[in-house]
Amino acid sequence: MPDGSQIECTGNGVSQYQNASFTCKQQPTGIWFGATIAWNSTTSLWNLTRKDGTVYAFPYSGKLQSITDRYNNSIVVTRNASLSQCTNPGTKIDSLINGNSTGRYVALCYDGTASWTITKAVDSSATYKVVYGYDSTGTLLTSVTNEKYNGNPQASYGWTNGRQLRHRPHDLRQQRAAHPDLGEHQ
Repeated sequence: MPDGSQIECTGNGVSQYQNASFTCKQQPTGIWFGATIAWNSTTSLWNLTRKDGTVYAFPYSGKLQSITDRYNNSIVVTRNASLSQCTNPGTKIDSLINGNSTGRYVALCYDGTASWTITKAVDSSATYKVVYGYDSTGTLLTSVTNEKYNGNPQASYGWTNGRQLRHRPHDLRQQRAAHPDLGEHQ
């Protein structure tokens, strides 16, 4: 599940995965209640279909590949993509309507010392570029900076023995005056 939790789904008793299906009934009031999981032989992906028609598609043994709503709007996740915004291969999250790219996407770059840490996120127009700073080990987040706004960090993080010591949102009043589209600071 998105929050890391697990829900038990009961299978139909078929041992071959191509014919197997599962129904999730453990969470009687949540969005996953009544969801089904079945192999899609056309796409060669597992489809987790919620009752509202949203389909999450996964390869046989892998990570989320796409999410499609009942109106055929979708986002597609492409990992290890060559992206101009990234030094190393990154992840592209692309927006599609009726199977056609809208041209809008977000590039996630992993250019730091640790291959699993996102060092920056850039939208397709390159209007917004958020840079994430980490400690020397590459594991603890130390800053978040939106480069559109003078490259000043919007937040800083401090750590002691792997535990967060402080979170300091920076005063954005001057940046808001120069960039009214920054909006209100939460």
